[in-house]
Amino acid sequence: MKTIAVSLLYCNDEDYLVPCVESLINSDLSEYEFKLFIFDNNSDISAKDLIDIENWDFQNYIYRSKQNEGIVNPRIHLFKQIMQEGYDYLLEIHADMLFPEFWLTELMKLIDEETFIVQPFIYQPNKNTILNKFDCSSFKLYNQPKKTYRKCRQVHPWIINLNLIDRVGGYYDSNYSPFIYEDDDLVYRALMNGYDIKSTNKSIVIHYGGATRTTGKFKIDNHRKYWSKKHNLNFFPEDENYIQENFNIHPIILEGDE
Repeated sequence: MKTIAVSLLYCNDEDYLVPCVESLINSDLSEYEFKLFIFDNNSDISAKDLIDIENWDFQNYIYRSKQNEGIVNPRIHLFKQIMQEGYDYLLEIHADMLFPEFWLTELMKLIDEETFIVQPFIYQPNKNTILNKFDCSSFKLYNQPKKTYRKCRQVHPWIINLNLIDRVGGYYDSNYSPFIYEDDDLVYRALMNGYDIKSTNKSIVIHYGGATRTTGKFKIDNHRKYWSKKHNLNFFPEDENYIQENFNIHPIILEGDE
């Protein structure tokens, strides 16, 4: 059986995190061999204590930082541990997500030797309302004929095919710490090396989007300069010409199920 490592960053996100993890472990993820790798960004309640409070029972690795380190370096820390343990796939999630009962199996069907990332469509609800249960079957997109979309703009959660990680130049680049452009860099490298990013309308996940992200203190101009130098590009991931040139679809569902 293929094994899945779940990479989760956590920083004082209990209101979001509890329904997130509950929905995750009660979804079709439970049909696979998985382990949760958690980076605790100096939360008031440690991830270990929270697991004990909620009586969660699953394999886990927890690292507790003495400060909030953002996104990039914590992901890299978990990635190194995951690779040491020899997992096949890396599922990256954020604490502000909610999973339906069935979402993973349809994604796993899309993975092949030419696919680096698979991901669901995501629905962004109002951030002022924290949901405890999610049913995606009412979405128009979900009820349309099954379709696989290729060259998709990146969204989380996503599943990385770790068998291809070396062929795309490795995992996240620490020069993008604490965050901004690290995802774009990884995806761009995958596309430039001939690998695909796929999604399907049979998999939909809630992602509030930035609800748990800290602002951080850094200059985005430094990341822009590094991006341009590294990839020899004079435009940036948020620019329309970059998006149109590299992607076919952005798998996001806004309110109203457009």
